[in-house]
Amino acid sequence: MNKTVKPLKFNNIEIRDFISDFSYLDKEGKIKQKKHTLTPFNVPRNSLLKGLHLYQGKDNKGNVSKDKYFYVIYKVKGSPKTMWYPLGRFIPGQYGVREVEEELIALNKKHADNKGYWISCPLEAKRKAKTIITNDSAVEK
Repeated sequence: MNKTVKPLKFNNIEIRDFISDFSYLDKEGKIKQKKHTLTPFNVPRNSLLKGLHLYQGKDNKGNVSKDKYFYVIYKVKGSPKTMWYPLGRFIPGQYGVREVEEELIALNKKHADNKGYWISCPLEAKRKAKTIITNDSAVEK
């Protein structure tokens, strides 16, 4: 008896009104609670938006957080490790579907090949850019 997560429609109204379900069934069939959930979006498999998820967590007291975050889950070609890349917090009217779509398309152009496979890791590129800036500023001081 498996519990499957229903994909979420990719529009601002659906995201704003959505509340994650934190329960799951363990191996013995008992219902347990998670600290956070990742809900996939209903996007075409061939699109640049594949792997996009909505993250929602709980605070230390167990209350559902109102903050929702966009993450893309990907696997770099040739690597067995699955990575999460944060795209930003959902803020109605400021940061939503359009902004995430633009950012993810830019990431795909830079880090994916023509077939949609990730060939480099955006997280590593982000870390290297921070390191280079930090070293340059250290040299200037």
